[in-house]
Amino acid sequence: MRPPSLRNPRSLWDVLTISLAVILPMKLVLLWLDSPIIRIEVIVVWAIVLAWDLWAIRRILDHSAGDYSSR
Repeated sequence: MRPPSLRNPRSLWDVLTISLAVILPMKLVLLWLDSPIIRIEVIVVWAIVLAWDLWAIRRILDHSAGDYSSR
């Protein structure tokens, strides 16, 4: 089994694995340390992860459709 790739995601499993690897620890930190600054950091990290998810899914779909122009 290959490790997930940030720069060249090949499947939705890459997206799911990386998203969970970032979001779950952040959720645990938010449960333990409930302060406004931590909440802002969590929102920023989640926004970055969401943006990466959208980019990765589009890249996977483009690759599966044979459109390599987005490389």
